Amino acid sequence: MNDQPDWIETNEQHLSATLNWLRLKLRKMIRSAEPDKQEAHKKSLCSWFKRDKNPAVSNDKKMLLPQLTVPSEKDIKNAAAEMRKIESLDPPPALMILARQLGLSTFDCQVLMLCVAMELDTRISNLCALAQDDLNKPYPTFALALAMFENPEWNVLSPRRPLRYWRLIEINQPGAQVLTVSALRVDERIVN
Repeated sequence: MNDQPDWIETNEQHLSATLNWLRLKLRKMIRSAEPDKQEAHKKSLCSWFKRDKNPAVSNDKKMLLPQLTVPSEKDIKNAAAEMRKIESLDPPPALMILARQLGLSTFDCQVLMLCVAMELDTRISNLCALAQDDLNKPYPTFALALAMFENPEWNVLSPRRPLRYWRLIEINQPGAQVLTVSALRVDERIVN
């Protein structure tokens, strides 16, 4: 009997559930920022969009400003529970197989999925920039992951840990930029 169609469906459900959970976590980070920072960030976005001299285009760009609602802890917990339920299925989704084979911790998996999410969901880059309170950082970083996820592990930065050892992620660290705020990207073979 061929279980391939079931596995593909399980994997797609897991990706969908994980993307939903990540979007909620990022939105929670954005909205949990101090109110004065939120207002300053909103003004910064508006001034950036006003750079365009064409009023029609400027108005369209203003419509792109996020109108995000604050997700409740219950929403986030429900999304996490849905993810865990799918992870426990047999056969497990690709991420669980990869985690088992390469010795990835839960935090490693979360960092990896945040990077994969950038490739699968166009909204993630904007959410990453807003969560980091910097429009010039529309990408995941170790600093974002350490602040975003429960039970962060600082050893994830080590080149001897699975994410870096197996080159599952790529780090864009130009010049003297600090490792924790450098852009992270998942290797194409992992996304596929």
